[in-house]
Amino acid sequence: MFSKMLYAIVGLVIVLAVGTFLFLRTPSADPGGKVHADLYEGASGVWDPQTQILPFRPQEINGQTIGSSTHLRLEWQKPEQTYNHFLITITDPVSGYTRKESGEHERLSLDPDALSPNTQYVFVIQACLDRRCEEWLIAQDETVGTTATEQWSTEDPPVLLNP
Repeated sequence: MFSKMLYAIVGLVIVLAVGTFLFLRTPSADPGGKVHADLYEGASGVWDPQTQILPFRPQEINGQTIGSSTHLRLEWQKPEQTYNHFLITITDPVSGYTRKESGEHERLSLDPDALSPNTQYVFVIQACLDRRCEEWLIAQDETVGTTATEQWSTEDPPVLLNP
């Protein structure tokens, strides 16, 4: 009788452990159709950072709000899981241009500069779980943002209005 009870308790503990693991584990990353597929394939899991791409230093030109033609503003929410720092990858899929920017643990925005005017960029955010970023969470989706078209004044000589 005691051995049956012991087997039942051990079985229950195993079922609870497996159930807890499946419930608490971070969802896996889906690389399908992503520009940064390699980052998704190597990720430890995903989170929804609620990423936004905003104009950098918005100004009104001819009644229209326009940001810088060479900067964008990226904002996000941090994951609940403990992490070391962020790594943001910025890619122009047309030209193949890619660069990475890193930021400290508490950072929730980035203002990438030296971008090309009127160009669409794809951003992905990684929350590095260790210093070397050998394990990371990745944003469940990539985010797309386009820099503004350059706006010039009609003065002589013309002046760039949204550098």
